[in-house]
Amino acid sequence: MVKSLNGLADAVTLSAGANVTITPSGNTLTVASTGGGGGGSGWSLTGNSGTIPGTDFLGTSDNESLELWVNNTRALLLQPGSGGYPDLIGGGATNSLNYSTIDPSVGGGTIAGGVANVIKANASQSTIGGGAFNQIRIGAGDAAIAGGYGNTTEAGNSMIGGGSQNYIQTNAIDAAIAGGQGNNIAPNSKYTFIGGGINNHASGIGAVIGGGGYDGVTYSGNNASGAAATIPGGLANSAAGNYSFAAGNQAQAMHTGAFVWADTEGTTFASTSNNQFSVRADGGVRFVTGGAGVTVDGVALGTAALAIPPGMALIPAGSFTMGNSIGDGDITDANPTNVTVSAFYMDVNLVSYAQWQSVYFWATNHGYSFDFAGSGNAPNQPVNLVNWYDVVKWSNARSQQAGLTPVYYNSVSELTVYEGGDGVPFMDPTQNGYRLPTEAEWEKAARGGLSGQRFPWGNLITENLANYYGDTIDYSYDLGPNGYNPIGNYPTTAPGTSPVGYFAANGYGLYDMAGNVEEWCWDWYGTPYGQPTTTNPTGAGPGSGYRVLRGGGWDGNAYLARCAGRNDSDPRVADDAFGFRCVRGH
Repeated sequence: MVKSLNGLADAVTLSAGANVTITPSGNTLTVASTGGGGGGSGWSLTGNSGTIPGTDFLGTSDNESLELWVNNTRALLLQPGSGGYPDLIGGGATNSLNYSTIDPSVGGGTIAGGVANVIKANASQSTIGGGAFNQIRIGAGDAAIAGGYGNTTEAGNSMIGGGSQNYIQTNAIDAAIAGGQGNNIAPNSKYTFIGGGINNHASGIGAVIGGGGYDGVTYSGNNASGAAATIPGGLANSAAGNYSFAAGNQAQAMHTGAFVWADTEGTTFASTSNNQFSVRADGGVRFVTGGAGVTVDGVALGTAALAIPPGMALIPAGSFTMGNSIGDGDITDANPTNVTVSAFYMDVNLVSYAQWQSVYFWATNHGYSFDFAGSGNAPNQPVNLVNWYDVVKWSNARSQQAGLTPVYYNSVSELTVYEGGDGVPFMDPTQNGYRLPTEAEWEKAARGGLSGQRFPWGNLITENLANYYGDTIDYSYDLGPNGYNPIGNYPTTAPGTSPVGYFAANGYGLYDMAGNVEEWCWDWYGTPYGQPTTTNPTGAGPGSGYRVLRGGGWDGNAYLARCAGRNDSDPRVADDAFGFRCVRGH
């Protein structure tokens, strides 16, 4: 029907070409082809601009609409809209129940085609390009759905490109779903984007999900709930931290600024702290830098440096609070001090008796002399009964046996390597050989990347975590049980040491940083910390005459196993609870 022409016949001219007939009947004009050949087929509708202004053509004077039908199917509906802005619906279906509709309160709405698409009240200037059963709901002005099936938006300035069953919820303004299926942007999630995929969910303001989502069998879709969080794709990833990033398979970036990439192992892999970069890659990690190299904590790593020595772990450079930062009242010689150490390598395990013997026999055949031969309950248990001078000489021998440059010399001139006697050696830490850790290096390594904790793993200790003598009565942080740890089988076996690496490692992958045997360090015992400087401190002067021991032992209480706990001894003394491990410069 052409209701808007009613009453305007005097101002309208209908022109038909050859083979076209125009038949008026009441308020209806029927335009039809009569067949036959020849040119000029077609028809036109024109009006006198002086008597038919453009606004009147849509019937603002009589509030009527204009419909165009082709082959008994409505092809175009042009109707008055709110505020004088016309609405346009193109296409449709012969079944009136499946008509696309635009609410009368809408102004400037457009449905270009498709079936049963709807623009609801107050969604002015909104557009549905096509498809079927798509909806732009109440108040979603300036929204758009390009096509697809069953897509819905309730948010202004939002867009769904296509796909099916995608949903942008209330007040998620300036949000977009490009396509895919079953993707969802939550209420109030402004400036959020889902590129595609299936069953993805974004609720963080400014969050982005590129695609991926659900495998149809096992996992849910990707979920970006953090503000400005990003999931480029993959399967069942979660970016819950603000400014976080998760990719791969079941990566979980749960902390602010966290970056997590997970391989296809099929289990969750999650961040553990803010601003952390985490990668799980069972196939290894490759860096191709074109010769530019890789820098870790300010240290440039060349090709050789990237190969961590066997049996050692890289302890990254950085500052940390050394000492009794949690305020335990019985520690009076470890006031908290901020110190900085350079990157270094540390033995993952205490030096075992087997390892001691292999170097010891080499050394004694190459001019070295020792005060003690060392002892051990078994090849895989820590060496004990070694004094400070012996372990320094042994470190030099280990270096030479491995073709490295020794660190300890008889004098500052470095003319002769320290191989015997109990004189005070000169240390040159710039050499690439093995040496004892400084006390600051030992404590940074023991903490395993944690700060403000009593032990390498947290604030409480049990005999399931370390080999020490339990005492739950005197130490509230000791959960026991009381007495010697059964792992050492003491007194049936003496000393009561345990196999190296028996208990769980700390955050740097180091074992036995609490308990088993106390560990000799380079420093003379003294206070305060940070001598001679707070950067790479090497300890106090020799005034005390004693060297530092750290970590506690199998026969000691939990108080010595603390990261800030300190012990000391005459460097000439060997004890069945004294052992060590080595470090190397990076």
